[in-house]
Amino acid sequence: MIHFHRSKRLFAVLGFISLFLLPNITRAQTPVGTWTEVSSKQFLTEQGIKSYGRSVLETGMTTIGVVIYSFLADHTYQISSRSVRDPSPKIFNGTWALTGNQLTMTSNGHSVNSKMNIQADILTLDTAYPNSDITTNVIVTFKKK
Repeated sequence: MIHFHRSKRLFAVLGFISLFLLPNITRAQTPVGTWTEVSSKQFLTEQGIKSYGRSVLETGMTTIGVVIYSFLADHTYQISSRSVRDPSPKIFNGTWALTGNQLTMTSNGHSVNSKMNIQADILTLDTAYPNSDITTNVIVTFKKK
């Protein structure tokens, strides 16, 4: 009889863990939502460092314009880009897929793979450029609208 009560208590504890804790641990990140680009960091190769005189170029979007990424639940996306010189928006559409933390965005037959990370309302996309003479990778930071 004593073992039955211990087992019952153990099942109750395991039930609590599975109902309340595991969904929060295993919940996958998703880019679904609207994100406004805040800044970017471009990491440079040796040639890029020679050209620019530094290893990282940092850009805040307030001086350039507004870029908004909208990721929809149907795995499509839209990017709206406006520069301070040309306020008429440029629109780009495509599809997205997520495997682990690897986000693949495809438009017009071209795909870009980025490591994605979401912390609260901040999304970062780290994109490698292995074939570039100037850039090794770019990390773009977004804030959720």
